[in-house]
Amino acid sequence: MKGESKAALVPAGYVLVDVVLTTHQAFIVKKWAEAARLKIEADKSARPRIDARNEVSDFRPGVRCEIVSVHHPCFAKDIGKVVVVTKASQDTRQVFAHDDKPVTYRVNRHGRRVIDSDPRCIETVYGMDSLKVLG
Repeated sequence: MKGESKAALVPAGYVLVDVVLTTHQAFIVKKWAEAARLKIEADKSARPRIDARNEVSDFRPGVRCEIVSVHHPCFAKDIGKVVVVTKASQDTRQVFAHDDKPVTYRVNRHGRRVIDSDPRCIETVYGMDSLKVLG
């Protein structure tokens, strides 16, 4: 009964073990136990992860999203930019998207109106955690 109550306190992914060891082996196992304790405490204090299976339904083709975080400070100018999702991957938690800008045209030397820039042709890969769905 006593061992069952301790086992109930052990989080998923960890196992409670009761063994007899030599002095040297016990020294090593105590180091492992301390490392596991620190990792469990860090996991408890970390923000909860969102399950991608629930979140991927929000990210579907045609949905407009705002960039809320970037992976490097040199891309900080992109925060707040609106993008349109073209493809979302549940397994990798990645979203393919292009800028939410209109197609621009110009007049060529023959007087014809031609496409100057089409943002739909340039897709970027974003992580689901770095985007916020705009409805």
